Amino acid sequence: MMKLNTLVLTGALALCMGLAISTHALAADAKPTPAANVDTDGDGIPDQAEVVLGTDPEDPDTDGDGINDREDPNPTFLENPHAKDGAPAPFVIVKAQVEDNYDFAKKKDAPDHFELLVKNNTPADLVGFSLYYSVTDVKTGKVEAYYKKLGQFAVPGNKEARIHFDTTTPGPARATAAKEAGHFRANPNGSYYKTTNAKKVLFDFKLDGYAPVQATVEKAEGGAETND
Repeated sequence: MMKLNTLVLTGALALCMGLAISTHALAADAKPTPAANVDTDGDGIPDQAEVVLGTDPEDPDTDGDGINDREDPNPTFLENPHAKDGAPAPFVIVKAQVEDNYDFAKKKDAPDHFELLVKNNTPADLVGFSLYYSVTDVKTGKVEAYYKKLGQFAVPGNKEARIHFDTTTPGPARATAAKEAGHFRANPNGSYYKTTNAKKVLFDFKLDGYAPVQATVEKAEGGAETND
C-alpha cells in the first residue's frame, strides 16, 4: 500500500525539527526539548508535523477510512462509503450549518463548526447513524472528506437532535476525556479552519438500513470564526 507521500512527510518532520532546534539554540545552556517528538495520537507523525500535513494530532485516522495517517496516501480524503440504496430515511435534515452557530445551552454565539439539526419522523428512537462530509475549497478546488460512525448518538422519537463536529471535542487519543453529548471531533488542521477561502460543504447522513439524506451548505470567505 502506498504510504503518505514520503517527501511531504520528511519535509514536515525536518521543518518541525528545525524550528525546535533554532528556538532552543538561543540559550547556550538550554536543555533538549521533546516538543518536536510529541505524538499524541501515536500514528507515527509528530503533532507539529500534523499541523504542516493538515491532519489531526488527536486522531491516528483523520479521515476515518480505517488507515493510519502515516500509511494513508491521502489522510484527509476518502470516497463516500455510504450505499445509496435502502428504504426512505425515517428522518430529515432540518438545517445544516457551518457558520454563525449558536450555543442554545449557554445562550450565546458559538465558534463556527459543522452542525446538523435532524428530526425523527417516527415514534421510536433512532440510533445507528454515520456521517460522511466533504469540504471543497471554492477557490482552489481542493476537496477534503471525512467519515464517522456516531455510535450511541440517538434522535428521540418525534423529536429533533443536533449533531456537532468541532475542535473542542477531544479525539480518540483522549478517549477518557469528557465529551458533550452530540459532539464529535473535527480536524483542527483541515482547510475549513486553516484557510480563509469560501467553502462548499456536503453532508451525507445515513441511518443503518436506510438510504442516506444529503444537505449542502456554503461557507462565506473569511475562515472559521472563533466566536461570531
